Amino acid sequence: MTSSAVTGPNKLRAYARLGNLYFFDVHLCFLVGLSVLPFAALRDGTNWISLVALLAGYFLVHHATAAFDDITGFKDGSDARNYLNNPSYLRKAESKPLITGQLELREAQWCAWGCALGGSALLIAGFLVAPYHPIWLIALALVAVLLCVQYSYGLNLSHIGGQELVLFFGFGLPVAVMSLLFTNGLTAVAAMESVLIGLWSVLTSMYSNLHDLEVDRGNGRLNIATATDDKGYARAVAGLSILEPAIAVAFVASTTVPVLYLVALVPVFALRAAQYRKGFTAHDALLARMYGRRIHELGVVLLVLANIYHFHR
Repeated sequence: MTSSAVTGPNKLRAYARLGNLYFFDVHLCFLVGLSVLPFAALRDGTNWISLVALLAGYFLVHHATAAFDDITGFKDGSDARNYLNNPSYLRKAESKPLITGQLELREAQWCAWGCALGGSALLIAGFLVAPYHPIWLIALALVAVLLCVQYSYGLNLSHIGGQELVLFFGFGLPVAVMSLLFTNGLTAVAAMESVLIGLWSVLTSMYSNLHDLEVDRGNGRLNIATATDDKGYARAVAGLSILEPAIAVAFVASTTVPVLYLVALVPVFALRAAQYRKGFTAHDALLARMYGRRIHELGVVLLVLANIYHFHR
């Protein structure tokens, strides 16, 4: 199928797949960020203008990041090796519109750059409309955007050892940033939730890297998976899985975070063990990755409920 043969709704779906639109869990951090804000901030109409701009900007920047990743995967052939003729229903070639010919390279590049520029403009507008927007925070956000869009493009951070850090900060920071923008402060709860959400993103991606290990090594990609042997990587994932409850315990023990959060997250900690067994005992890395997404979604629901009870009852 050629790109010129794909029109109308099919073309729109191709652009949606280019930006991983169906992986909505990466945007759920905004629900957590909203739930830590006080009612006074949520009742202010101007704040909602800022929030909508921030959400739209974050969405577009993520779309650009995913699109650039697909462009790189198309150029170096890794997506073709990982997706074409893959028997797993979790790795359908249809999710990669460049290798199936639904989009041309120039179309993907226009989409990626358009989303990057549009998203950056919306984020800056959202920051400026927010009641508290110190220069250092705006500068930090711009640096974060620049690094995110170079995840697999430009600096190619995901190929030179920066993959896990970009995921951690890219998906974890929004909760802390929202607290700073709308309350001029960072509560211990918001800080803990930022760290956990960032870690959840990493603990999902690491199983994808486990599946793609040989292709990534062949392309010279440097991440924890390619830098260690099989046993070393299993220990690294186990260590981060254990670190997750340890972070919650540390915040509860040393800050004002109530024990409510530790209790609320018990299902997440329990399911993390099942995810590990699926990936390293059953050797089904893609299913373990899907477990990671579902755990992330459950964790967000539990954090939002805990926040509502703690901050708004």
